[in-house]
Amino acid sequence: MRVMLLTILLLIDLSSGVHASPLRISNPLTNCLNDHIVPQAGRNLPPAEIINNAFGRCYNLMEDWLSRYSPARRQQLRQALFDYYIDWLVQIEQHHKLPK
Repeated sequence: MRVMLLTILLLIDLSSGVHASPLRISNPLTNCLNDHIVPQAGRNLPPAEIINNAFGRCYNLMEDWLSRYSPARRQQLRQALFDYYIDWLVQIEQHHKLPK
């Protein structure tokens, strides 16, 4: 429940309005993350590896975005974003395993 709440708060913070998700928002951070995560979806790489790689490549953008928050809040937001992408990649992986 706590992860869901943090994710909702993250999405509200990232969006300028209505029902957004990091996959549909357009800002430098989410564009960078999506550019490095979405193409890897459905491949045989562990989701955490994909996300950690993207977080590394988008480090400067993420730090810039997180800089306005307290250290504790930064960790919460980073974790909520990580959890969102983990969930999304797991859903994609499960979808690919479904019989056609």
